[in-house]
Amino acid sequence: MRPVAVVDTRKAQAAIRRYAIGAAPHGVAVGSDGRTMLVVSERGAFVRLDVATGRVLQRLGLDGSPHSIIASGESAWITDVSARRILVVGENQRVEILPISVVGHDVAARPASSELWVTPWSGPRVVVLDRETRKEIAGFDVGRDPTHKHVAFTGDGTEAWITEPSSGSVYVIDAQTRRLSAAVDLGGPPHHIRIAADRAYVAVGPDKLVVLEVRGRRVVGRRAVGPGVHDVGLGRAAD
Repeated sequence: MRPVAVVDTRKAQAAIRRYAIGAAPHGVAVGSDGRTMLVVSERGAFVRLDVATGRVLQRLGLDGSPHSIIASGESAWITDVSARRILVVGENQRVEILPISVVGHDVAARPASSELWVTPWSGPRVVVLDRETRKEIAGFDVGRDPTHKHVAFTGDGTEAWITEPSSGSVYVIDAQTRRLSAAVDLGGPPHHIRIAADRAYVAVGPDKLVVLEVRGRRVVGRRAVGPGVHDVGLGRAAD
């Protein structure tokens, strides 16, 4: 069974720790404290881990097929590829169900706003939710193909970077106008993407971590991290 991998990107030779969670992991996010990792399995498992030790802090069963996850405040927001809905797991383990107009694939919170962007499981349309009202407020089409996509925002929330595995590209979207600004070829099928400072980190099949310069919108590094690479989580080092 595939584990969760933690990669220390500060080292010239990557230091990799691998943790098993008792189910095949799919989506991963770093908690708001920077020391916990949230993982979902499509087999209906939600697990909270200690990043440094891999110790399981919380485990919860979910209905449907939970797929991608983010941490926003004290809650985890999770897409379900079996239905048109978002699952919200609160601190008290209560699960809230929010209806949306597409079957969601990936999800990201836009900084400095209450917006939550959800990419499609199958189709061209990205939808925007308001986290405060829990309502869908907008939508737009992006990409070359009507297929699944992944999304991440720059730190100031002005740009959304959306990957499309079928085209091997990442699309840079102006988050205010929701229009295309640029497209970058990644040399392979990209999956999840995370952005920190002026770097974007993309899991690119079959086995690469690809690093891009955000301002220059260009690839600046590639590193083999193991077969079946799918997601990336960024966290701060322990004191």
